[in-house]
Amino acid sequence: MDVWKKLKTMLVTTVYFIILLKLVNGAGFITLHAHENQMMNCKEKAVLQCNISSSDTSNILEMKWGKHDEHFECDARSTISTSPAFECNYTREAFTLTILHPKPADVGVYFCSMKTNSGHDFKKINVSIEGECIGESFPMAGPENFQCTFTGIYPEGTIHWFHNDDNVTSHSNITSLPNTDGTFNVTSVLQLPHTEHLYNCFLMLPIKGQYIETQQLALRLFVGKSAVCHEWDSSSSSNLDDVADFE
Repeated sequence: MDVWKKLKTMLVTTVYFIILLKLVNGAGFITLHAHENQMMNCKEKAVLQCNISSSDTSNILEMKWGKHDEHFECDARSTISTSPAFECNYTREAFTLTILHPKPADVGVYFCSMKTNSGHDFKKINVSIEGECIGESFPMAGPENFQCTFTGIYPEGTIHWFHNDDNVTSHSNITSLPNTDGTFNVTSVLQLPHTEHLYNCFLMLPIKGQYIETQQLALRLFVGKSAVCHEWDSSSSSNLDDVADFE
């Protein structure tokens, strides 16, 4: 009789440990894989991806994208996002988050999360902007000053003024205003130290620890005539014959 009790106890104990082992193994079987760091270019569509390792994806309870410290979620199964700037999609092997028009405000820590009957997992992705964002530029010329404005700039830059080879930036005042998308509008007004000369304003952005010239505006003032403006990229050659009248 004691032998049967011992055998019964051993059998129950064995079954218990088998069930417990399955539960433990099942809970850890859902695994997500993602690149920890990802760079994106301003205004160029970027895709974040989480790859799925799982024995069973038929009983998905939750699959979503989110962003740290922000009320943003995107349900990968229904492609429903709380923001029109994002799209998410799902296949059996992976689910993705597409940032349609990346901007500095989109920089941050994103996470993908998946939960099934057998377990759950999540991964973080650190997203940052590579290079610079350049918007539009607006030169303005008056009888006593010149003004250069650059909008949609990232990172925050500064404007330098030159008359021939002379740096006349000290005669200018600069203002910088942040935009909701994380960019800046930068304006510099130069009080003319001379009455009839060509002036250049340069937008300088801090890239990789150095200030890089990105855009140049040329402004010329003639005594008794209209001021004129011209714009070109720093990579192109300047041709003052192409300068048009600026009213």
